[in-house]
Amino acid sequence: MNKKISQACCTLNIAGVEQKKLIRMLKALSNPIRFDIVKFLLTRPGCITDGIVDYLPIAQATVSQHLKVLRDAGWIIGKSEGPATSY
Repeated sequence: MNKKISQACCTLNIAGVEQKKLIRMLKALSNPIRFDIVKFLLTRPGCITDGIVDYLPIAQATVSQHLKVLRDAGWIIGKSEGPATSY
């Protein structure tokens, strides 16, 4: 049975730097902890690192590593407020 392939409704016509950026963003979000951090921050903008640490069952240093990956990938922005950073 021959099935016809329908016409594409849209395209994702990217390459080079833009494609690499998108891949980096998707890889960063593919980690379950980082996905949970993004979900958490979506409902609590301006949250500081301690709030994320209290929410997740992992050490502060591990949270900081995940936050760095999310920042580097472009998912979050951190703003220094004295000794703390809000996201």
